[in-house]
Parts: sequence; C-alpha cells; structure tokens
Amino acid sequence: MLEALAERLSGNEPEHLTAQLPEELACFLRQRDRGQRFSTDEFFERVSDRTGAGLPDAVYQVRIVFETLGEVVGQGEINDVLAQLPDDYRRILSSDSEGRINA
Repeated sequence: MLEALAERLSGNEPEHLTAQLPEELACFLRQRDRGQRFSTDEFFERVSDRTGAGLPDAVYQVRIVFETLGEVVGQGEINDVLAQLPDDYRRILSSDSEGRINA
C-alpha cells in the first residue's frame, strides 16, 4: 500500500512522510516513480496485485494501513498527503477500517 501511495504522491511529500516513519515502513516510500495519476480503482488494483489479496481485502488493508499511519505521523502530514489526492481517495483513506469517516 505504501508503495502505491508513494507512486501517486508528487513533490517532496513522500520524503516528508518518510521522515516521520520508522525505517521498516519508510523503505517502501523510497525510489518510486512518483506523481503518477491513477484512479482509486487502479490504486486498489496495485495494492491487490502486490499483496495477492482480493480487491475487497485490499481495500480493507489500505484502510488499516492508513489508520496506522494516522497514529504514527502527525495529523498535519496526513492532511498534506490527503491534499494531494482527489476526493474519492480522501473519502476512502479518511475512513476507518469499518468504513466510518474520520473527522
């Protein structure tokens, strides 16, 4: 999931996010072809392909990872990440693993 997110983000945002993560997670954000424009469907397909999970499980996994990111990095950084993504990404990524929208 972090690899696909890094591919979608542009500018210095991956580095800013990486700086707040432990190395075990930060390594997934480095050395990616950044700033790619792809839909949320493509995002989840990439996660599904990389994890071997079916699409519903990939969506669930993305929500879990993003919930965890919210606990590890500052809210300002999460807001910066979300600001780079279209509304359909933000709606999904700002909801928790149960599908509830977080404020």
